Amino acid sequence: MDGKFSFAYCGAIALAEGEVDIDSFSDATRFSPRVEALLPKVRIKANPMSRDDRLSKVRACARRSLQPANVERLIGMVEALETLPDLRQLMVILGHKSVP
Repeated sequence: MDGKFSFAYCGAIALAEGEVDIDSFSDATRFSPRVEALLPKVRIKANPMSRDDRLSKVRACARRSLQPANVERLIGMVEALETLPDLRQLMVILGHKSVP
């Protein structure tokens, strides 16, 4: 779990695996020889992801539990969170119930 909050770990995973996804946070991945070798070499220098990269990551994670149409609705709602009249529809999507 600590890896989810470690930029160094995520950087080592990105170098070792080519991408970081939910499966990157298993003990098998964390303690793999490749990650073990890279982890002490990683130094963090901030370089923000593009919007497209962030959305690709959101879609990859959300599709594990949401239907594609609901993933897109979720993205739209979150991007307009400040203007939503209430959060009920967002909560329905996140709760896997059908949305009218």
